[in-house]
Amino acid sequence: MYHRILPLLIVLLLAGCSPPPEWKLPINSPSDRSDRFAQGMDQFLATGDLTALRITAEKDVGGEWGARAEAVIRLDEQIVQLNHKIAALNKQITGLNDDIDSLTGKLEKQQAQLQNKEKQLSQSLETKELLSRDNEILEVTLERLRRALIEIGQQPKE
Repeated sequence: MYHRILPLLIVLLLAGCSPPPEWKLPINSPSDRSDRFAQGMDQFLATGDLTALRITAEKDVGGEWGARAEAVIRLDEQIVQLNHKIAALNKQITGLNDDIDSLTGKLEKQQAQLQNKEKQLSQSLETKELLSRDNEILEVTLERLRRALIEIGQQPKE
């Protein structure tokens, strides 16, 4: 009988008197829950993966660490939604900036055209002023010529 017990005792001693890790039953003590939460936070902060926090929330429903895990998950979901909104707003801003650039180009072109028209108008007004002066001179000259003609016509013929 000792021959059968002795090998079992040797196996137990060689195994370190503890069962393999896969044989351990999960312990759900407060320190295990806080450790699981801490590991989940480490994983989330390092990779953005919420899997461990989701497990903590599922295993500690109604508990302090489960509530904290749920809060982190909700905050992450809100951050994701806000990032989507920010991306949409950035896209709108880009479109508006493109519109502004286009309108600015058109405005600059129209301002150049307006300056050109103002220059042409100024030149036309100067030309009109010169022509008006010439016209006045010609009208005075014409009036003098009429008087001279009238005087010539009234002079007795010899």
